[in-house]
Amino acid sequence: MTSQGGPVFLLTLHRSGGTVLARVLNCHPELVIWGEHVGLINRLAEIDDMVTRVGRLMVPKTDAAIAEYTAFPDQRLTVFDPWANPFDYDAFIRSCRQMIDGIFTRGLQPGQRWGFKEIRYHRVLTVRFLEKLFPAARFIILRRDICEVTVSAILASWSLRWFWDYREAMPPEMADAIVRDVIYALLAIENGLDAVQAQLGSHCLRLDYSQLLDPALGFVAPLFGFLELALSDNVTTRIRRVLEVRAGGTEQEVCFGAILSRDFIRARVTAMAPELRAEIARDGIDKTRLIAQSGIGQYSFLAGDHTLRDGGCQFSSLF
Repeated sequence: MTSQGGPVFLLTLHRSGGTVLARVLNCHPELVIWGEHVGLINRLAEIDDMVTRVGRLMVPKTDAAIAEYTAFPDQRLTVFDPWANPFDYDAFIRSCRQMIDGIFTRGLQPGQRWGFKEIRYHRVLTVRFLEKLFPAARFIILRRDICEVTVSAILASWSLRWFWDYREAMPPEMADAIVRDVIYALLAIENGLDAVQAQLGSHCLRLDYSQLLDPALGFVAPLFGFLELALSDNVTTRIRRVLEVRAGGTEQEVCFGAILSRDFIRARVTAMAPELRAEIARDGIDKTRLIAQSGIGQYSFLAGDHTLRDGGCQFSSLF
């Protein structure tokens, strides 16, 4: 089925309130926001980028030319034509659109729009691809203070399991390296989201996590107005219920290994972030550093891609 209105794409960093905002959006009966899916559309965007860089693949093939080739007439048997293929770019785009639409409209009720929350779409390449497939799409970028994101990313229980052997004592240099790697990865993602926001223009609404904490719900009317969805008292009541429950929060008083604490992390972010921001602005994003398995960058996966790290992929397809 095809839902009314364009899809809604919620892009954010790990531990920045994306799930909370998705639950807020799901309070509206005309919208269904799904969760993450390991950034699989990144791969399709890379294929699209690769194809559009090869002029021969962009030349339309006529049915007559394809029929002649598949008949293998005598005059073609000795013709050297290594690029003979039936690839059709427009058909490729239609197939991608149909596949993605088919995946995310499954189970929707008549008239419902679909969308998803994802922490792995922070490249202009991927967003341009989504715009190409869904011109009527609307994008929401949710940001959060880098200090709080770093604290939450490191002190989440699934992060701390990686350092269980150091739960009693952690070398200061190790704690420092953990914080530095996470900050760098988060700043790299922020850098990408800034470029994405510039690319999207009026198709994008930027929110800050602090707005979700506003008891007056000042962000709600502009948010649903941007999506052209009418608000009702029932929807507003449901949103208040959602925001009363802070599911998925991080225990702020954790002190791991007697050094890796909220205060330690905040102090190191304050000291390191300006330097690392300047480094990224000067040198660009060091992709090798982000996918490192040892040495500098080995803790970058704590910025959100634990699953990909477990699978040996880490950030390789995200930047």
